[in-house]
Amino acid sequence: MADKRKKGYQLPPRTALVAFEGTDYDGAEVRLRLGGSLRAYFDIVSGREAAEERPRTLEETEAVYRRFAERLVSWNLVDKSGDPIPATYDGLIDLDDMAFVFALIEASQNAVGGVSAPLVEPSANGATSAEEFPAAAI
Repeated sequence: MADKRKKGYQLPPRTALVAFEGTDYDGAEVRLRLGGSLRAYFDIVSGREAAEERPRTLEETEAVYRRFAERLVSWNLVDKSGDPIPATYDGLIDLDDMAFVFALIEASQNAVGGVSAPLVEPSANGATSAEEFPAAAI
């Protein structure tokens, strides 16, 4: 009997490593999942634009941070006792430095959009990796 499974190409998962070299957060590294639908992106962008027109409700703000936290794969952040902070929504909202959270969100938007730190040496070609993006330094 012939194989009746559908054939096609499944997009591979992509991640980016965000490194905060040369900033107040030098040494912090966060791995983010880059995949996602345009629908999810539009939801985030429309929420940001709506917030410019009117204050966001607490529920809307929380929803944006929950969607962002779903993209967290791992990080090397620890608390004051040296214990790892989980790379989860709860870990994100309990971080003691809101400026770091905002910097992380900005860096993740740059990574999704393909913006990264300048190349040290000229690129040999314009090819990008389908599986792993280089570290983005902010």
